[in-house]
Amino acid sequence: MKTHALLPQASYADRLWSSLKSNYFVDLSGDFWGGITSAVVALPLALAFALASGVDAKYGLYTAIVAAVVASIFGGSKVQITGPTGAMAVILAGIVAQYGIEKLWVAAILAGVIQIALGLSRMGRFALYIPHPLITGFTNGIAVIIFAGQLNNALGLQIPAAGDATFFEKLIATLAHLPDVNLSALLLTGLVITLMLVTPVSITRRVPASLIGLTVATAGAFLMQLNVPTIGAIPHLLPSPHLPAWSWGDLHLLIRPALALAALGSIESLLSAVVADSMTVSERHDSNKELVGQGMANVVTAFFQGIPATGAIARTAVNVRSGAKSRLSSIIHSLALVLIMFFFAEFASHIPLAALAG
Repeated sequence: MKTHALLPQASYADRLWSSLKSNYFVDLSGDFWGGITSAVVALPLALAFALASGVDAKYGLYTAIVAAVVASIFGGSKVQITGPTGAMAVILAGIVAQYGIEKLWVAAILAGVIQIALGLSRMGRFALYIPHPLITGFTNGIAVIIFAGQLNNALGLQIPAAGDATFFEKLIATLAHLPDVNLSALLLTGLVITLMLVTPVSITRRVPASLIGLTVATAGAFLMQLNVPTIGAIPHLLPSPHLPAWSWGDLHLLIRPALALAALGSIESLLSAVVADSMTVSERHDSNKELVGQGMANVVTAFFQGIPATGAIARTAVNVRSGAKSRLSSIIHSLALVLIMFFFAEFASHIPLAALAG
């Protein structure tokens, strides 16, 4: 009798171990290097995309840490890296300018709930039928907007943000302030771009060119005491979770921004998951589960003062190319960023905005 009573427990333990092994312990070495490498790539991007979103750089770092873990655990792709992206930054900048950061967190929670609902409704497969030319045009448009949005930082201009200004109005304002260009900032931008272009491939295979440029520019600006705007103080630890201030009226006010965030986040995440599938031999993501995971990531990240995130194609590709095979790589990715934040926050606070713009 006792033997029969123990059999179900042993069977459950076996199934649990099998699940953990297939999801988290496929290739420890590959996952370790995938997580470390993708974290190094993610650091400058998280800071830059936060600034492009109209918020402090620290919020991008919070997002890269929290969103990656949550999306990995609950999502449908074993090797996807989630974090701030350029596509999302364009929408976020408009929301922040119009409603403020607190309302952005509320919109992020609403968007996450919508994504979870889409996943549970098994709507994930439909996103893959979006025409490729539409995606290409959308991506190119985003690139132009980000370029224009970073011009002020690249030129060292500190022009007050106008939330209701159009793309061309902002561009005209930048051109009108050209006589006030900070030459030191412009040189730093040029230095970063140059290093990214000329650094040998033999080096960039191990260390991202963007990180090399960022480190050299930051060290140079600090040692030479250049008078350029920097990203400012970055905390050593994640903030305590808290519920953003909201009211029932916010739900009606923010539903349209939330729908836009959910739509873009879902599409970009699923496209990134498809790219990850194409780089692996046997792994295929679950689109519906991925939507649930991305939605949960956006909900949880908002409680930690993060910004809405999506699956990041470039970071995911780096993760896979570095040997990642399981969800453990994303967890290592986040742990690496936590350690960087804890030990190198002081150095990061001196990063020039011009270097991130480059």
